[in-house]
Order: sequence, then C-alpha cells, then structure tokens
Amino acid sequence: QWAHASTLDLTHWQHHPFAIQITEEWEGSICTGSTLYSDGAYYCFYTTRMPDRSAQPLGVAISADGIHFEKQPHLGFLAPPYDPRPARDPCVFRDEETGGFHMLVTTELQDPMVDGRGGCLAHLVSTDLLYWEQKEPFLIPGYTDQPECCDYFAWHGWYYLIFSNYGIARYR
Repeated sequence: QWAHASTLDLTHWQHHPFAIQITEEWEGSICTGSTLYSDGAYYCFYTTRMPDRSAQPLGVAISADGIHFEKQPHLGFLAPPYDPRPARDPCVFRDEETGGFHMLVTTELQDPMVDGRGGCLAHLVSTDLLYWEQKEPFLIPGYTDQPECCDYFAWHGWYYLIFSNYGIARYR
C-alpha cells in the first residue's frame, strides 16, 4: 500500500490517509509507481500484484486535493511482446513538445532475442492519462534482470533515465 505524508520543511511531517490501499481480496500488494499533476488533478500510477503473481494490472488513482485518492477502473494488462506477470513500477511523464504522456513499465519480453536477457521497460503513450497505447520497448538493457523503479527527467538540457538492476543504480 502507499502510505502518504507531507512536509513544508523536511523536519515536521503530517501523516495522511493511505494514498492507495488494498481494498479487494485479489490485491496481494500495490507496487511502486509515480504521481503526476495534470489539469487540476493528481494521478498516481501503480500496478497491483496478485497473490498468485499470475499478472499485474496497471492502475491509476486520482485526487483533486493531493490527499484523498480514488482508484479508477484498471488500465489493463501489458500484451505481447511483453510478459504481464512481472509488470510493475510505472513511471509516467509528459512530453513537453507534444503535450502527450509516456509510461515506462518494468517487465520482461515474452520472447527475447537472447534467453534470460529480456528485462525491459515497456513503453505506452496517452493523450489523456486514462487510455494508453502500447509501443515498442523503450529500453532493453540486456541484463539478466529487469530495470526496476525507473525515472525519466530533463535537467540542464539533458534527458536522464535512471533505474536499478540487482540493487545497482544505473542511468542513460
């Protein structure tokens, strides 16, 4: 589940209700993800790990005040060429040039070119944050594990993609 606290000075913290909590019997856990503010609302993107790990649907919870979030109908599952079972850690960002949105999701290719090296970041695009179109992988780094908990941002004229692999931070 996603706990939620805020601060104005990094010393004194105010605790809030869970941002995203387990509310259904089929929800084993709520995986990490990202939050984005757009058009007067906060969007929390996450995946739900089912207890049997058969698949992990993408989800979104929306809030008008940044405190009270309401889960929306699930966004769905990744489809081929991706394996939906390890799908997790969605990172959503806005393309400043087009105004569209991109989602990167930790997962695995179903049929990688090299066995055991199919960990990748799935790539989805959207114009409204609710309906997503699947694209070719954003990154296939070639490691024996998936690139986890990624983030993508611009800083001083450069674009950065960071992720971890076997507990080692990496960037592109």
